[in-house]
Amino acid sequence: MQCPFLDHNQQVERFCINLNCCEKLRLSCNQCHEESFHIGHQKDQKLISNLSNFVEEISNKCEKEVIQILTELSDQINQMIFLLKDKIRSQFQISSYRLKTLNNIQINQMLCQFINLNNVSQEIIELKVVAQILLTTLDERIKNLDSNQLSYKQQSSWDIAEARQYYIEGLTLFKNGDYVKALSAFDTSLMIHPNQIDVMLWKGDSLYYSNSYQDALMQFKQVLKLDQSNINSLYGIGDCLYRLNQYSEAICWFDRILVLNSKHAKTLTKKGDCLQKMNNYQEAIFCYDKALCEDPSKFWTIQSKGSCLQELKKYQEAISCYDKALMLDQNNQIVKSQKSYCEQMLQK
Repeated sequence: MQCPFLDHNQQVERFCINLNCCEKLRLSCNQCHEESFHIGHQKDQKLISNLSNFVEEISNKCEKEVIQILTELSDQINQMIFLLKDKIRSQFQISSYRLKTLNNIQINQMLCQFINLNNVSQEIIELKVVAQILLTTLDERIKNLDSNQLSYKQQSSWDIAEARQYYIEGLTLFKNGDYVKALSAFDTSLMIHPNQIDVMLWKGDSLYYSNSYQDALMQFKQVLKLDQSNINSLYGIGDCLYRLNQYSEAICWFDRILVLNSKHAKTLTKKGDCLQKMNNYQEAIFCYDKALCEDPSKFWTIQSKGSCLQELKKYQEAISCYDKALMLDQNNQIVKSQKSYCEQMLQK
């Protein structure tokens, strides 16, 4: 690497890591050293051969001391908001199916809760004011970082080709189950060529399969900023929320997909899974039936429908579902056990 000073016809030998360095450039050659550049902080001069180690050290420190703290903070905030939304939904939302099962005492309790919605709404407005202070602070930090962002050369065809090479590498690693390395490859591709929707989605999947559901959730939401009707990102958000046990929230995102495509079997099944987790078995069966109309041979959907029927004590219908599931996977021990249980219950 040539010394950046044009009148110094030598190779770079050192780099400076002094925080308060007032020299124009942090790279220096032997001639720079002879001319007393960086003379006030010699101990902060490192050999250029150690540059890679320094970069790796800073990258690791950034991940452990900065990113990790932000991740934990984000998880805590998201978890509290998810919990708050669940509590509000449980008090002020009820399905028509559930309403029909309430007695007069329960309906009276429900009405007492419902008329308190305005008070809760006012509390949320006050919470929003407090949250806005945090959002403003975060926005200022982001703008400060943007102002210090390195200005790279304009993107060339070589950059795009290199970004695609990292993308393909990431796909190979992902298919081999090495999600952490795949994530690194996708990150590098996006650093070279930002806003590639396909790469962003694969990055989200890599985070998801690494069990980093909160980070995956944020990644899929980044895709929505570029394409508000992207079904893969909508599904990814819903699936992450499902994994985070936020079933009501997940259903809201799955419903957005069903507005775009009411016959999307994968979404219908996952919405059914959410409803089953919430013990809304009849509504879950309705979703599974719609999914099976589009894809009649989906093992998981058939088994899940059988599980709901079993919970509703409709054992004969459940057995029928389990028989269909076993035709697709005859050695599945879970389904065999479920079927055996239903048969025993019918004999009582």
